[in-house]
Amino acid sequence: MALHGRGVAWLPRTLVEEDLASGRLVAASADERWSVQTGIGLFRAAEPLGKAAEAFWAAARSQA
Repeated sequence: MALHGRGVAWLPRTLVEEDLASGRLVAASADERWSVQTGIGLFRAAEPLGKAAEAFWAAARSQA
């Protein structure tokens, strides 16, 4: 919606770096107080999961 001029969006910078660099999106404010540092934590049960879920966890561990 923001790319089509129909609103604002609060998005991770890593997802919109190209759009910001090209001018397709602009920051609503240059004030860094509008920036929020976030983190992602993944939690799982200890017991074995299905093949797809175990593959996901293996991939997540390899990226950590």
